[in-house]
Amino acid sequence: LAVAEAHRDHGLGRRLVEAGLGHARGHGASRVVLATGAADTDLLRFYQRIGFRMVRIERDAFTPGSGYPADLFVDGIRLIDRVWLDIAW
Repeated sequence: LAVAEAHRDHGLGRRLVEAGLGHARGHGASRVVLATGAADTDLLRFYQRIGFRMVRIERDAFTPGSGYPADLFVDGIRLIDRVWLDIAW
């Protein structure tokens, strides 16, 4: 999920996630799982405010050995690990 920078801070991302969750519920899902980079604290906060909870950390997911450049940074934090989150109802 990504929202173009010019359209951020208007609730569009939240509405997209909530629509996806509604779709999943409507089709019988009892759980939704997602993953994002551990360095993106704003995105982690975004998903947790919606109700997602951290399940596990996948260490070294974003490394040159996995096909990513060694110099990936988000807000000054090196992007190395992936965080898995879920929401269940």
